[in-house]
Amino acid sequence: MPRSKFPSRQPHLYNHLGSQFNLKNLDSNYRVIAAVSWFGLKESILKICKGNSLALVLFNTAIWKYFDLYLQDVETYMAKMRVREELLDLIRKVGLHLELVYPTGSLFVVGSSINGCGTNDSDMDLCLNLPHYHTKCSGFRRSSLEALDSLMAFILKNKPDFIIDCELIPASVPILRLVLSVSFGLLKVDLNVNNISGIYNSHLLHYYSSIDSRFPALCVLVKRWATWEGIKDPAVGTFNRSLPFSHSLRITHILFEVHSTETNGLLVYSYTLNLMVVHFLQCGIVPPVLPNLQKLMPQRFSLQRELSSLELFDESIKLPEWEMNKCSVGELLIAFFDYYCEFDFRNDGISIRKGSTFSRSVYQAFQILFPSSRSSESRLLYQSQYLPLRTKCYQIYVEDPFDCKNTARAIQNIEDFGRIKLAFLNAREKFLGKQDFDLCDILR
Repeated sequence: MPRSKFPSRQPHLYNHLGSQFNLKNLDSNYRVIAAVSWFGLKESILKICKGNSLALVLFNTAIWKYFDLYLQDVETYMAKMRVREELLDLIRKVGLHLELVYPTGSLFVVGSSINGCGTNDSDMDLCLNLPHYHTKCSGFRRSSLEALDSLMAFILKNKPDFIIDCELIPASVPILRLVLSVSFGLLKVDLNVNNISGIYNSHLLHYYSSIDSRFPALCVLVKRWATWEGIKDPAVGTFNRSLPFSHSLRITHILFEVHSTETNGLLVYSYTLNLMVVHFLQCGIVPPVLPNLQKLMPQRFSLQRELSSLELFDESIKLPEWEMNKCSVGELLIAFFDYYCEFDFRNDGISIRKGSTFSRSVYQAFQILFPSSRSSESRLLYQSQYLPLRTKCYQIYVEDPFDCKNTARAIQNIEDFGRIKLAFLNAREKFLGKQDFDLCDILR
């Protein structure tokens, strides 16, 4: 995917408490609300960085080299687009018989393959949009499973040369996982049906990536670190127990027997980590690195916008003038770990859409006092303002920018949360405790 490197920058020359007036001016330009009360780097981080300036230069160089080495290149991106065409042709063959796709069905590449935060070894995520198919079945999940079931049956019967394995993953958002042939590099493809918020999310993150390359660089590093620490979903499927497909397995069995697979032994999704990086770059550092695109350009980044009108490479982003954050990517990485070590996950949630944190207890109380209307319009507005009931079981709350659900809802076990918090503490200690900047310390 085309990209431009953000050059290494010198740290801020100032690090003092800002006035409320200055913070409000920043908020109005960026449409974000700062979650910290200092400008530039935190004093303790700034002191260590200044005292190890040569090590910091080498650290920044190592980060950019790592980023350039692993970031998805144009060749890999184009190969994935060819995979999309092959699968779209296959899906259309199924649709000709079952009337699932024509005339309005479409296939979208989503996730890291398109949002600017992917690597050359990233799996591929696809969303099959069948706008009217869900009306034929009782519920989103059931209709998704039935569509994927039909596609699975076609694959098993016709055995396309480019697909060597497939399995059905009956999560809350069902997925058909395909493993492609050697000619496609044994690429793993996850296909969902009608999870359209993922399309809008990928579009949004793509433009955040285009604004500042420090964002995708941090995402690549943080996801690699989380994988090494065992707190990110690995390829073998920590999050969802996968089921090899047997056509004797009925959809009703999948619906009722494995409905709760999402809640057992689960850690952090890649997408949640990306949102945590966005939030930090919006609210955890002043001046912010990233603005709030959903507030600055509500028409462009809206769930009401037609999918067919979403553009990735043809739209320019015109941002208001602001003071540029000059922290180096290495300084931001250290500050990222420090920010989440101190974050009050029990009481605060993260909202990219609002460009701020929010009080989980206040939102919960408002919902109890003012239950939602039955109309779909009121429900949508309501869901965007109040947390669902029974959210105390979630150890971390990171709001999806479009459907407003908790992207970290899988993290319900206090022991799992403890592992995540400990991983952040250890990462911070490796930088601030040793006062040494070595990328191998967190990537092993």
